[in-house]
Amino acid sequence: MQVKIVSQKVTKVYVEVLVLGFFQNVKPIQGLAAEIDWLYHGIISHLLKLEKMSGALGEMTLLATYEKLPTPKALFMGLGEAGRYNTTILNNLLPVLFDTLRALQVQSVALELWGMAGCDLELSAGLDALLKCKQSL
Repeated sequence: MQVKIVSQKVTKVYVEVLVLGFFQNVKPIQGLAAEIDWLYHGIISHLLKLEKMSGALGEMTLLATYEKLPTPKALFMGLGEAGRYNTTILNNLLPVLFDTLRALQVQSVALELWGMAGCDLELSAGLDALLKCKQSL
């Protein structure tokens, strides 16, 4: 599986699945998830309001992008509460994510490093967790 870390606009990402993380207690949503929400006229905010999504730790919601993006699918990953997010949680979430992606037979994926803003997670810790998980693929 090809794995990319992205920080550019979602309209510039060319992979099979774009993975976007968001926190349960941070509204409005932030990062690339917010960009998708804006591009799709608030669909994520609407699903949150209807309680179809919550951002609970480990929750995953797969949505088709219907050709509005070069990436055909977006997978939203719940990160739980922002104040509790740390390296241990990231180390536990990544294997679950990659198991799910393998089960879906995904060949290429892009994700942003979740929780870099507003949490006590350092960039090096996020990269280490991702590399450790990638090596086990």
